Amino acid sequence: MIYFSKTTLEERLLQQVTFVKQFVPYYKSAFRNISFVNVESFVEQLPILTKAVVRANSPFDFLSEEILRDPSQIYLQRSTGGTTGIPTSFFYTADDWRLITKIHQQAFKEHLKLIDTPLRAMNCYSQDHVSGPAFGASLLGLGVLVANRSLRPTMEQLLDEIVLHKCNMIIAPPQSSHKGGTISDLLEVDAHRKNPYINGKNIKCLLISSTLLDKELLDELKSLGITNIINCYGSTEAFPIAISVPGDPLNFKITEGHVKTFFINSNGKEARSEERGIVVTSRIAGLDLNRNLTLSKSSSLIHYFNDDEVLYYERKNCDGEVERFLTDAVRIQNIEEKLASGCQVW
Repeated sequence: MIYFSKTTLEERLLQQVTFVKQFVPYYKSAFRNISFVNVESFVEQLPILTKAVVRANSPFDFLSEEILRDPSQIYLQRSTGGTTGIPTSFFYTADDWRLITKIHQQAFKEHLKLIDTPLRAMNCYSQDHVSGPAFGASLLGLGVLVANRSLRPTMEQLLDEIVLHKCNMIIAPPQSSHKGGTISDLLEVDAHRKNPYINGKNIKCLLISSTLLDKELLDELKSLGITNIINCYGSTEAFPIAISVPGDPLNFKITEGHVKTFFINSNGKEARSEERGIVVTSRIAGLDLNRNLTLSKSSSLIHYFNDDEVLYYERKNCDGEVERFLTDAVRIQNIEEKLASGCQVW
């Protein structure tokens, strides 16, 4: 198991910020007049990186000079879906992708150990979206047999594929998000069939992502007998930020190591437990073939705001350790104008 203490996370963040300030074109300029001493000063010192700023620069400006000279370290490139504006490109090195996969797997294990039957999954996400290959690779490493959907199927065809493969797990967005065939659309098609397939008898687990799982859809799934739901919270740019607690797909345990996440309240300070705050992440690490942590060499996103505000809270586990959680994510509107003054208060 890969474990990151609070101290390790802070050390990695300091190392990453030092690295990007020296070697990543965008940050060589943006951080030129900022001196970093400790993590405590980050929230107040670091400018929030918004999607508008990212879109105003070339995607290559967020890659290190090393990668620009030798792009062979790049493992994967994907773009955002464009649901909140012009699509932007992001790059992942093999080391970063390896750590992202491990982080997913550690969280997924807590859910999958509750299921006593071998899983065969249909990945309904488009492979053009980062969720498609990320979820597939993570589950394959845990012994789940994963089939990817065919090229641009209709919902009827996709449901036929699920039935043909005798899948007992579905990987899909909960509702429309331009990322692939959705749970809600599949349910609508399935309801008109003589022998509906999507129910607790056939489907033992759902893996979904985004904040689009509302209570109405959750209640419908429960009424069908589907209770094992893994809900992933994050974005194309930084994922996974958190993964749902087993048995509670609307509350998320924060996952860190590949990223460091801050929650910033309306006063521009770190949110305390039971306080709302915007979600700000920094990519801080990869994992090499010898399982050693490395600097993140993917697209460098430091203090990146993913457009959401959440309720942040803390709980102690049975060992007395503080664990971090989030729930009730909502999209913040007009954030660019609210941050324009530089005071980071909205």
